[in-house]
Amino acid sequence: ERRLLLLLLLLLSSCCITKAQRKQQERGSLLLNMLIKNEAEHLRRSLPKWAPLIDYWIVGVDDHNTDESEEVIRQYLGHIPGEIVTVAFDGMGPTWTKLVERGLEVFPNATHGIIADADFTPLQSSLDKSQLIMECSKHMYRIRSTDGSTVRNMDWIYRNIPGAKVERRTHQSVSVPKIPGQRVFQTMINLEVQEFTGGYQDRSGNKSQRYLNWLLKDLEEMPNDPRTIYYLGHAHLDMIGPNPVQDVQRGGPGAEHVRKALEYFTWRSEVRMGYFEERWFAMLKAAEICERYLFDFECSLRMWNKAKELDPERVDTYFYIGQHYRLAQQPDLAFPYLEQAVKLRYPPRSLFQWNMLYDCLRHLELGRVATTAATMDKRRWRVAKNSLKTAQQQCSRENQDEIGRLLSIAKEEVRKYKKSKTAGKEETAPAPASDAKPAEPVTAAAASETAAPAPSRGPGGKPHVLALEKLHDWYEKHREQLGKVQLEEELERTVTSLRDVAAAPAAVKNCKEFIETTQEYLSSFNSNMENLRSRLRTSHPELWESWLQTNLVLWAACPPKTKKK
Repeated sequence: ERRLLLLLLLLLSSCCITKAQRKQQERGSLLLNMLIKNEAEHLRRSLPKWAPLIDYWIVGVDDHNTDESEEVIRQYLGHIPGEIVTVAFDGMGPTWTKLVERGLEVFPNATHGIIADADFTPLQSSLDKSQLIMECSKHMYRIRSTDGSTVRNMDWIYRNIPGAKVERRTHQSVSVPKIPGQRVFQTMINLEVQEFTGGYQDRSGNKSQRYLNWLLKDLEEMPNDPRTIYYLGHAHLDMIGPNPVQDVQRGGPGAEHVRKALEYFTWRSEVRMGYFEERWFAMLKAAEICERYLFDFECSLRMWNKAKELDPERVDTYFYIGQHYRLAQQPDLAFPYLEQAVKLRYPPRSLFQWNMLYDCLRHLELGRVATTAATMDKRRWRVAKNSLKTAQQQCSRENQDEIGRLLSIAKEEVRKYKKSKTAGKEETAPAPASDAKPAEPVTAAAASETAAPAPSRGPGGKPHVLALEKLHDWYEKHREQLGKVQLEEELERTVTSLRDVAAAPAAVKNCKEFIETTQEYLSSFNSNMENLRSRLRTSHPELWESWLQTNLVLWAACPPKTKKK
């Protein structure tokens, strides 16, 4: 029995050792892969942080390097197996691919490699290498911006196997073959680095044209490549210069770059291949160019709405549309978008996360709109008060005076409703629909007309009565002109619906009837707005603008009530 017991203990011990050895074998090993030129300053900061995380290294040094980068590399990484390779630069992708291939040749025992710029500095002192899974082709790690305000995920950890390569001469991406039997291609690991300005890929000064030339060469070799198209937009955006508006208006040197930037961002927004988030951000940049440099508000609103449809979980588009209407002195149109913005949670995205927008700016912008809007009620004031409280907690000191002033107004308005609770029934504004379609931007004069309707011609001064009377007057004035416009069948139905609503003012007694009366017409107008605009804006611009203004009054007059909880 004793012999049998000893035999069992020996077998169990052997089994445990085998499992421990297997676990140790499953732990990955990491090869640091850098490409540098005159970056001793960055290397002194980053390499001491990389040293405890890596098992091997390979650094390509540009053959035109003139500083002490090689000495710094040996100083901080000399105790770890590695190699310095002198390279003739031919763009990021081709040059870095040579280093990937050399790393596999010299260090075949490294299970994974990581592509990193010299200015990428790890924010941690250790790395759990059991996260480096052999069956995954790639892993992602986080890159924090210099000021810490944004974080993006980069899939630059690659399986050290034949076929791994870096594509594109600039804004490179890592390509790795699928592994037989693979169930997961790519995962995130717990590694975060901070990026600093400057470095090999810096595009300041006279490097901008070289950068643009690399992109054009990539596009020539990879026609319709979405990533290259996207960065061509950025390249021209960076080259616009200090006076873009003046250049556009007077034909200055930045005008061509404004035009080309918009062209490439619009092109990228139409290409469905490639990174989903990159396409979304191209829409935002196109809208920004239209809004800030071209004053083409139809274009900016169209691009923001396309971005909203592509990714409705992100705050940015709701914020920008709301901000647009506030600056156009149309706070009542702005409020629903900003209310939706403050409701959204921080979404799980890899790129372009603007932390300050989520923490502070959306809440502050809603407060600004609330204090100037004409259609505020108890529910809206409560939303504004809560948002401003959040802004007070999360915004920087420089915003606190403004927040305090706005919050005092919101608190006072909520108190007024509490005092008048028993005095009478109040109508409640609607919660915003996330797919609501905005109206066009209009002039400040027209906006003020929308925000504050004219005094009532009849008793009571109810907004829904005034709105219908305004529509009736508009239709009577323009019905003959409208009848001469050649419209398609779908657009004719909108005009027929308009005629029916315009005849209804006397019959509509309350908000419920108002909504029932106008819903079909406004829905038809919204659906056909693009076609109506294109038909009328050139041939009958005054007719289009006045029609739109009349509908803005309808939209703001009598929104449906929300149910009380």
